[in-house]
Amino acid sequence: MANSGSVGSAFFYSYEFVASDHVAQLIQPKFSKYVYLFLLPIIARLSEKYSFNREINDKRINREKLLLPIDSKGNPDYAFMESYMRVIEKNI
Repeated sequence: MANSGSVGSAFFYSYEFVASDHVAQLIQPKFSKYVYLFLLPIIARLSEKYSFNREINDKRINREKLLLPIDSKGNPDYAFMESYMRVIEKNI
């Protein structure tokens, strides 16, 4: 996620890359490619809250809350997110 310049722009790369100090890498090793793809537009919506004059930083990122689908126990439903994105990919 870009934290200056194009603030809030979010991208997914499935390969190793070098990021500048103006990019926050949001990494969760247990997430599949499909979970990241599900989260991408949700994270990108943060760009509406931030701008060049109000840059996002690690402290602000940590305070953000994302609305996600949940399972019957109230935990984020990563299995749903993955299966949903697999269907989207198949249809495309």
